[in-house]
Amino acid sequence: MHQFQIIIRSIRKNFVYTWTNVLGLSIAFCFVFLTAIYVVHEYTFDKSFTESERIHRLVLNNESTLESRDSHPFILVNGYEETFPAMESVVRAYSNAYLSDLVRIKSDWNKAFDETDFWHVEHGFLQMFDVTLLEGSTDMFDVPGTILISESVKNKLFKNDDAVGEYLVIGNKEYSIIGVYKDFPTNASMDPRFIISLNTMKADEDYQAYFKGSGYLMFKVFVSLATGSDKNIVEQQLEDANSSEEEFFSDFQIALEPLVDYHFGDGSPVKAYRPKVDEQLMTWLIVISACLLAVAIANFGNVSLAIALGRTKEVAIQKVIGARKLHLIQNTLTQSLCLGVLAFIIGLVLIELLMPVYNQFVQRELNVQKYGLWPYLSLFIFASAVGVIAGIYPSLIISNFKVYHLFNSFNGASKPQALVRKGLLAFQFLIAFGLISTMLFMNRQLTFMMSKEPGYDYENTIVLRSNWFQGGDESRIKTFKEKLMAMPEVLDITLSDEHPMKALDPRNLQRAGFKDGWEKVSLLEVGIDCHFFDFYNIATTFDQEIVSLFCTDSKVAMLNNTALNTLENEPIGKLLPAYYGKAKPGLIVQDGVVSDIHLNSVRDAIPAMLFRPLAFSNGRTHYSIKYADGINLGKLIQTLQEMWWEEEPMEPFYLKNLEEEHSRLYSSELKMMQMTSILGVGVCIIAFAGVFAMSIFYGRERLKEVSIRKVLGAGVFQLFGLQNRVFLIVMIISFAVAIPLVWLVVDHWIAQFAYRTNQPLWLYVVSALVMVLATILSSGWYSLKVAKVNPSEILRDS
Repeated sequence: MHQFQIIIRSIRKNFVYTWTNVLGLSIAFCFVFLTAIYVVHEYTFDKSFTESERIHRLVLNNESTLESRDSHPFILVNGYEETFPAMESVVRAYSNAYLSDLVRIKSDWNKAFDETDFWHVEHGFLQMFDVTLLEGSTDMFDVPGTILISESVKNKLFKNDDAVGEYLVIGNKEYSIIGVYKDFPTNASMDPRFIISLNTMKADEDYQAYFKGSGYLMFKVFVSLATGSDKNIVEQQLEDANSSEEEFFSDFQIALEPLVDYHFGDGSPVKAYRPKVDEQLMTWLIVISACLLAVAIANFGNVSLAIALGRTKEVAIQKVIGARKLHLIQNTLTQSLCLGVLAFIIGLVLIELLMPVYNQFVQRELNVQKYGLWPYLSLFIFASAVGVIAGIYPSLIISNFKVYHLFNSFNGASKPQALVRKGLLAFQFLIAFGLISTMLFMNRQLTFMMSKEPGYDYENTIVLRSNWFQGGDESRIKTFKEKLMAMPEVLDITLSDEHPMKALDPRNLQRAGFKDGWEKVSLLEVGIDCHFFDFYNIATTFDQEIVSLFCTDSKVAMLNNTALNTLENEPIGKLLPAYYGKAKPGLIVQDGVVSDIHLNSVRDAIPAMLFRPLAFSNGRTHYSIKYADGINLGKLIQTLQEMWWEEEPMEPFYLKNLEEEHSRLYSSELKMMQMTSILGVGVCIIAFAGVFAMSIFYGRERLKEVSIRKVLGAGVFQLFGLQNRVFLIVMIISFAVAIPLVWLVVDHWIAQFAYRTNQPLWLYVVSALVMVLATILSSGWYSLKVAKVNPSEILRDS
């Protein structure tokens, strides 16, 4: 008890030191904890299901086009469980992720909610994915017209009232609620809010055809393999069994993708699932959180040493009255441990306050409670360990002080102690300067990239890929376009064989030819109609008469800026090389230029592009559709899907929302700008709070020296400079070490971008000025106070 009284007295006496320590460490613990939970959350995606290691997604991969799809006809897997013993369970599911629908409570019609994530599934889905009922029963699940709702939906629609037995009207269809299930884990790829039996779809006349034919590629298939089964062997069996099914597997290879691999996979994200992990963001969060923690620990150790050195007279008295070395070490370590525990408690408060903001930032629903007490216990152990480790050196210094040194005109700490303090201070400056510099360089590049226009308009645009080619399907292409234009939701349409924000493979680029400089360039050939440039608002210098020829079979071609700048010889007015003439002879390059456009992120280089009439296209026709504001996009897409399968029930429905694609392309960059700024500022706050505390220590330590200098005629500004000299010297040394490290990091990071802004050296100067100014502001108050001290008061008491 007496020991804790001493600790409390010491905390009160060293109020500034103590709270600088505690708050800095608390902030670091908070961000490290949140980042650790986020990393664990991402690496445990889809692993919470009982059979997670055995669940696979059935996918089809096309090695030549790198296309992958996970939507299949319903009848594809009929009999799989009997044919393949290794398949313990096979279930199908359907969800239109774009669809939002009005949900009403039949008994309270005024309650209406716009909802999403409606999943139609087979009964086995409930067992495979551990659907846990909180209310009701699944006995009637296969009866058409029944529905299960998630706990969050129940709380939103019914609050504390019973939901089982109530009726919901979704769109124009009525469903009876038979159960309420626990929400899927936040680290599950799927997040169904409404689960409906596929039998309900089968009973609907509008959908019956989807269950009978070998087309309508709309169902996701999940397979649970028996324990000990070899996935590769099962895949080969599937290949052998289905090799004759030309309509299913032409150009595609069947594969079983482990569910747990999807979140970290390279394939395109599926809209029906939660967003994939942003590995670059996660890496930077780990790095900066580690820097934050390192600065906080260094600051904690430095300030703890300052507190210990400020207790030298107290320790001397304790030694005189018989205190043993072990007792002094124990007291110092106990005090340091108490500060670590106090930082842990305040860190918990910060975690609760910042968790919603952090969730929004990483676009996750992190829930610490599901991990039990282990995260908090781990943080407590870690905080205690930091407190003890940071207190070891100060405790050894205190216990080894010689009493006669302490009372014999005390003249400061020994060189080893001073070197430790300056070393820890230099480490804080190095991290702070490194983060500020890196943040400035990164934000300059990211701002440049984000401000760079792609060269076309993509708002309110979706792209539907057809299975039709020019040269044989012109009539079907034209008829389908007329049907689309007749829809009131559709404002405009253009046709092309490529589209913006399409992931390009090097194989899309064709070697241009063998003469007249064409052999120097690989071209991306794009077949377009005459409305393409106006639809996307792409700038050109061509006459309108030339552009109008692209809706005919005229033998014309256009080049973009990159192509013109790459070719050695002037191509205007010339025939395309003989390489093309074999198949599409006589295309003449027109006078003018198409402005360069970024088909994907501006981190990728703009390819040399050649535009030619769609009549000479070798690719599938894509319908770029501009839709009206304020429409229900999900219903429009569902209508397009139905229209498509009326025309081509055997082909997949391929659609992209360009606004979503654009947001996805730059979401990582936006988060990195926010993250580097916020956490970089956090590191600097901790570092300069430590500078503030250390300025008080140095000021107290040099009171006698300052007083003597003042008596000898030193001015206030001279003494102020003397006080801050130690910080500036240490800072310059840390700059010299940090600059090459920052250069290496930034150079490695910026190499991923094809288009880069210049990275001027004056950014280092800005970082240094920020550091110097922040240091002066941090230490200035107490340094000025010491410089203005009355020397007679100090020297009289000496």
